[in-house]
Amino acid sequence: VSTHATGKVVTEHFTSKDFPTEVDYTDLDIPKIYTTNQSNFIESLVRGLVGAPVELKNEFAFSQGFVVRTNDMNGKQKSQQVYAEKGKEPISSVEYRYSTQTDNKNKLNNRLPTINTDGTVENNNIAIDFDVITDFRESYSESKTVGISANVVVIPIGFIPIVVPSAFPSFSRYENVAHSAITTKVIHTTAQLKEKIATDLGASVSTVNEAWDAQTGQVLLTKTINEFDDQYYNLNLPAYWAYKGMGQASQNFGVRGNFIKSGNGFQIEAQSNAADYLYPGDELLLNYPTEGLKKVWVAEVSGAVVRLMDQDGNMGLDLPNSLEFKVVRSGFRNQQMANMGSLTLMSNPIREVNGSLTLDETLFEVNSTVSANNPRIVNASAVEYDDLWKCQCESGLPLLPESVASSLDLANTPFENLGFNPFVYNVKSEWRAKKSYAYLAERTNLDQGENDKLNTRKGGFFKQFEPFYSKASEGWVKNTNAENDDPVGWTFASEVTQYSPFGAELENSDALGRYSSAQYGYNYTLPVGVSSNSQYREMGVDNFEDYAYINSLYGHFNFKESIDLENSNGGRISNTHAHSGLQSLLVNQDNEAFLERELLGEAQTIDDADGDGIEDKQDVCPNTPNTRTTNIDSDGDGVGDPCDDDAVPRIYDYEFIEQVKCRSSQVRFKISGKANAEVTLAIMTLYRGDRGLDYARVNGTDYLGDGDPYHSHTVNIGHTGVAEIEIEFKYVRRRRGRDRDGRREMGVSIIGFDGQPIENQLVTVQGFADRSCLGVAYKDALFDARKERHVKPLK
Repeated sequence: VSTHATGKVVTEHFTSKDFPTEVDYTDLDIPKIYTTNQSNFIESLVRGLVGAPVELKNEFAFSQGFVVRTNDMNGKQKSQQVYAEKGKEPISSVEYRYSTQTDNKNKLNNRLPTINTDGTVENNNIAIDFDVITDFRESYSESKTVGISANVVVIPIGFIPIVVPSAFPSFSRYENVAHSAITTKVIHTTAQLKEKIATDLGASVSTVNEAWDAQTGQVLLTKTINEFDDQYYNLNLPAYWAYKGMGQASQNFGVRGNFIKSGNGFQIEAQSNAADYLYPGDELLLNYPTEGLKKVWVAEVSGAVVRLMDQDGNMGLDLPNSLEFKVVRSGFRNQQMANMGSLTLMSNPIREVNGSLTLDETLFEVNSTVSANNPRIVNASAVEYDDLWKCQCESGLPLLPESVASSLDLANTPFENLGFNPFVYNVKSEWRAKKSYAYLAERTNLDQGENDKLNTRKGGFFKQFEPFYSKASEGWVKNTNAENDDPVGWTFASEVTQYSPFGAELENSDALGRYSSAQYGYNYTLPVGVSSNSQYREMGVDNFEDYAYINSLYGHFNFKESIDLENSNGGRISNTHAHSGLQSLLVNQDNEAFLERELLGEAQTIDDADGDGIEDKQDVCPNTPNTRTTNIDSDGDGVGDPCDDDAVPRIYDYEFIEQVKCRSSQVRFKISGKANAEVTLAIMTLYRGDRGLDYARVNGTDYLGDGDPYHSHTVNIGHTGVAEIEIEFKYVRRRRGRDRDGRREMGVSIIGFDGQPIENQLVTVQGFADRSCLGVAYKDALFDARKERHVKPLK
């Protein structure tokens, strides 16, 4: 059956037969400077017979070198072909070609073009590891023999023996010395993919790697050749070129030196520029002469002066005038693989300038569509990074000062004013992507000869282009203009506005200002809630499942605090009943479990966040709507009354309602202050004529005067911190005769809140009644009261 069969896929791999391990060695080198007397056999024999000392010495040396060349080609994919059932030719294929020597396809060539930080291009060896071991040995042996050879000879002469004794001393010394020097070099080469050719139904697309990063070996420039033989170059720019802190930690890891006190900082002994050795965020060990080791952080580096910070964020450290230091963790964060931008163009950006290859930056600035050097850029993108982030201010993490309301405020706040070490809590020196940009500009249309038909194959590149980053004397920098912070033509696409201190993204927004956010639980490892069109400060979820974890107390949104810290029987976590998980919150009868939390996060970067008509710069409650008459801060703590948790209540927005039959006067006003506060009002008769009866109705509650000039009324201003009060004063009677006074003057004042007496303004309402019932005079009097012309001090 072949009609519906799937065919086959053939994959080929390289083996060690294609790229074998090579072994080589040098000739054995035996220098002739060493001698031996072993050949003096006759001399040694005679000396031994006569009892003279016999000394033999044998000393020699040799050296040799070995080299082993290995590679990682064994098992690397060579090609892949897809065949139809019973097909003899592949319908699609992918071929991988690696960089090899020109004269030998079975040897890798890793000497390739590399781009340096300054844009210069050189041919360097990349992805080659050298492991050299030299073994020096000496073998020495010595033996000594000391003795005496004695003999007795008896010579018989007749019957008389003659004894002839003999004794000869013997001394011999043998010494053997051998020297060897063996050097073994292992060279491991990691193959570099040079070209990838993809073929589908007869059409081929080739991708060629053209240049690599000189520091990391990352491919920066690729060339794609499509089925029309058109060439497109794609250039990636490493982020550490512009953001130095994202570079290699090896730049200063392990650096040692001596500090010498200089003003409120330190200088490195015998060094005029501390930036050559230290970077903000470096963790140092200081060697105290008397106290041992102490860990500090480099907070600032300015010229030759270095300022240090301890674990708690203190910068005024009492340190000796001279002490030794060592960098145990670098402020450079080893994030060289991140890119800050990319370009797709139809011209090779590497050009020969003054006899040297370089990344020609002039190609990136296009002002004319007919320029001979127009690189024909068809696409561009950029990413902006930052290392200063607002801390989450929850789950036991430190709180920011009240003066820090945005990332801009944080950037302008000195470290010593934070009250904690920003390097410890990942507020500072943690490089993350902040904004992404796309380039939007008019594109060209190319006509084909005299026809009006567009040449879509050759057209469509940018008429004008300004790079997001460009080279400068101090490195690559972001281009800015007078109108805004971004280069012309670059459009903000998305932004990450808040990260968790543990690295998870908590909040982002798109170009239309639409937010998305996520809440993490289980020790900030898993998302427990995700929301769209919502800021992090506007969402919260609690599933009661992760209360046993360490970082659950004082979380973004949960009841853990009220359950754990109150030690009451109000509520507890139960595993008897559950809605969707394993646990639920059980609230005991006639009790409560409460949640009181201010959801924190980055405020919206608009002029009027709450839409109340007051700009954020002047609005004391930028995220709580209020009017200009309520834009007040009674207690002077920098937080306006409508959004203040401890604001002193205040009367505002006095309003005349009506006057009924010259006998009833109604007024309305508002009270702002601490949310859910109990506010006590004083209703007073400040002036009474000889006619009339005191009577007051406060929000529907009647107070009969019976001659008493003073009444108190308590009101709860609710969770919003704003309450509306309506008071009706009765009865103002007509005057009978010119000698009868029917005028009344009533007053309202706040005399306390939450059981504490306070002093507040006194609002007076003056009214009178006669045969003509002059309501206009009453309104004018009320208006005068709003201007506080009739305000009297409260005794």
